Amino acid sequence: MKKSLFLFLFLILLINFTYAATYYIDYSTGNDANLGTSTSAPWKLAPGMNGFTRSYTHQAGDRFIFKGGVTWPSEAFPFNVGYSGSASNWDYYGVDQSWFNGASFTKPVFDAGYATSIQNIMSFPSVRQYVVVDGIEFMRLYQAGNGVWGSGSIQLIASTNILIKNCYVHAWQADPSATDDDAHGGIIGI
Repeated sequence: MKKSLFLFLFLILLINFTYAATYYIDYSTGNDANLGTSTSAPWKLAPGMNGFTRSYTHQAGDRFIFKGGVTWPSEAFPFNVGYSGSASNWDYYGVDQSWFNGASFTKPVFDAGYATSIQNIMSFPSVRQYVVVDGIEFMRLYQAGNGVWGSGSIQLIASTNILIKNCYVHAWQADPSATDDDAHGGIIGI
């Protein structure tokens, strides 16, 4: 009886134990109908990107690999990161330098295209923690007029333990008619 009970409890624990996964994202050839867990069947968008249609269940430590040499246009933004990792298992939004388009690896590009409707390219709303953003190029955010305080290519709202590394954030532009000092565009924490 004890052996059966032990085996039953072990199986229950095994069934409930989940593992972090790696997801591959390629705007040029991906499809959200794919499983996303291999380079041969990537998603087009990541969970939280504008237009993502796939069902997704988060696990701390999930990895989202964006294909090098690929550009995500303004239609994919804002990208609202809706999950946190854990102190022992950080989430990762970045690259695998062996997976790219072109002759050699270049950073994946998140290009807001100066669209006036995009306040942030990537946002960490409402206290996100334990996340790494690595090796992504953020560009062409437009600051539309006054009163857009808190806008930036990467926005951190009351978030802690967010590591941004090897990223290139550039080419933002402020509305020339703005009279306040809200011409952010890089990385902003509020």
